[in-house]
Amino acid sequence: MKSKAVNLYVGLPIAALQGAEATVNQKAVQDFLSGPHTWRADGVEQQLEVAEVVVASQPVAAMFDFLLTEAGEMLPDKKLLFKKEIGVLGIGMNTVDLLVVSNGAAVPARTAGANVGVRRLLALVNSGELYTLAEMDDQLRAGTLDLTTAGPIWSREVLGRVEETWETHFRRFAAIIAVGGGVTIPAMRDALLKRFNGKAFIPAEPVLATARGLYKYALMKAAKSGDTSELIAFDAGFGNIKLFGKKGGLEMQSAVATDGTKSIGNLAGLRRARRPLQIENERGAFYVGHNAHAYGRPVQNLDFDRLTGSPEMLALFHGAMTQYLAR
Repeated sequence: MKSKAVNLYVGLPIAALQGAEATVNQKAVQDFLSGPHTWRADGVEQQLEVAEVVVASQPVAAMFDFLLTEAGEMLPDKKLLFKKEIGVLGIGMNTVDLLVVSNGAAVPARTAGANVGVRRLLALVNSGELYTLAEMDDQLRAGTLDLTTAGPIWSREVLGRVEETWETHFRRFAAIIAVGGGVTIPAMRDALLKRFNGKAFIPAEPVLATARGLYKYALMKAAKSGDTSELIAFDAGFGNIKLFGKKGGLEMQSAVATDGTKSIGNLAGLRRARRPLQIENERGAFYVGHNAHAYGRPVQNLDFDRLTGSPEMLALFHGAMTQYLAR
């Protein structure tokens, strides 16, 4: 099989690109993902060559999703907004990222990240710790969790972190862009729209917004430089892996299990669950995506370290690329 060559644009949480470790983190991600990749997906060999890795922050990517057209162009009305103050709020599985951009530059005092994402909401619901994080995530996606009590508590916690960082400055922002899986939860969506009083903008498919914005940014850079390489944006989210490229957007649940060789035949009287995608690479065998935890030992680690060389992150990347390249 001929190896496909791409340039990869990777979105990271704002906290990973702040402080003394920013340069180290960026290089670790670039070293991890650059170069040749060979793996097997459900027994079929796959190959990919990552020629270049460009790292950007997830909230900056979300801002470009708002500002740029699908062709990566900034129209006059958005250029005017870009010269004003824009707030970006990203609510993911693990983190809540806050960014303020004024006249095209970040405002450090109004930019922060906190670990109060959807994972915190699931912890509030799972007070007895009867379920794994992966199982709670599945229930949330299926709409079977009762969020009557936990939803408002969590939304107040998140808004409390927002106000610690932004105080009342948000009232002067030209727009507040809210993205990530957290904004799709009704209690949070309602709280944001009420608190920001008409300034909040929630894009279509807010989970995909960061990867889509990264891709638009990549198109803008390529148009200026004349680069004709194939471009793929990769948002390594803790809730979903997101890809975006010329084939469109893709979401894959960030669920991975080790011992990725377990299976079971038909059992009379029971429905057979759809087996998740099996990935085999130099790091081992894994199941990835929805229902992976039912087929092996779930990996619960949601720390940043998994983005800089962990076997489970490599398996998720290969799984998402398998689905994207098959289109």
